[in-house]
Amino acid sequence: MFYISDLKNDMKQLDVTLSHNRDFVVWHKGQELGRQRFPKWNSQRAEIYLGKDVYLLEPKGFWQATQDVSIHGKVVLQISTKWNGFARIERPEEPNRYFIIKPKGFFKQEYILTNHTSQVLMEINSRFSFKNFKTTYTINCNADFGATSFEELLIMVAIHCYRMAQRAAAAASASQ
Repeated sequence: MFYISDLKNDMKQLDVTLSHNRDFVVWHKGQELGRQRFPKWNSQRAEIYLGKDVYLLEPKGFWQATQDVSIHGKVVLQISTKWNGFARIERPEEPNRYFIIKPKGFFKQEYILTNHTSQVLMEINSRFSFKNFKTTYTINCNADFGATSFEELLIMVAIHCYRMAQRAAAAASASQ
């Protein structure tokens, strides 16, 4: 079981568990914040569960560089991924208030989520354990971030973007 821990006065830690390489669960104060379920281990499609709400994350187009997050058939977020590992997340009705998930540092093992004013809202990183062959994910975010259902959805979408970027990096290194 994972618990929130204060890193600094203004930071908190969320932990993400992975089961069967298809289900990602975010824990906050020992309780499940949300869950992502992928139909296949290599799928770009996902169902995001936040409380009683179920969001669908679906790729668009041939290259699947654009994805929509919808609920009840209404698109609430659009994700555009870039070749350099960046992803832009925006609400269709507020394109000027976007969010960017991008690598932090040279080795791109950690990603950050920023808003349109470049304020860092959260950091995501992962660690692989050869002892038990499992990857653990950690999210460090501002203490007040994640208080609304929209911010919870942003956390879940950021995990998805991080996972896509890590898979793309692994594929690129394997092809050389």
